[in-house]
Amino acid sequence: MQTPVPVSSIGQAKNGPSDSAWRAQFEQLVERHKRPGDQGSLAACRRLAPKLVAAAPRPVSWTAEYLLQILHGQLPASRRFAAAVTRLANRKPRDRSKDKLRIYVPVASAEERDRINRLLNAEEKRNALLVAAHFEEPGEE
Repeated sequence: MQTPVPVSSIGQAKNGPSDSAWRAQFEQLVERHKRPGDQGSLAACRRLAPKLVAAAPRPVSWTAEYLLQILHGQLPASRRFAAAVTRLANRKPRDRSKDKLRIYVPVASAEERDRINRLLNAEEKRNALLVAAHFEEPGEE
């Protein structure tokens, strides 16, 4: 039977990733994924897990519970996990200023929406919205 790998007070495995920077980055990522009303860190780990899986150098199947155990120092982190944390934490944020503006217009039914989509192309829809906005009274909503 193999003896468990000792875990130090900050949750790092001996012979595991030696750089404690990934741990600080991991804690910041968890905090960043918390939302008002979250009890503890599990909900944040649920939101963070798919992003870490995507950032991993090779396919992995990390769950929110696994992330939580690493966060609380109950499991040691692998080099692959530390690399994924570092990669995700150092990724440049998305520049949302270049995103296209989306405008949502309520329609009476799905049939009406489908009819509009069938009859008008994107440019015609844009022009129709601009004309409607021009004739709208200020302060109307």
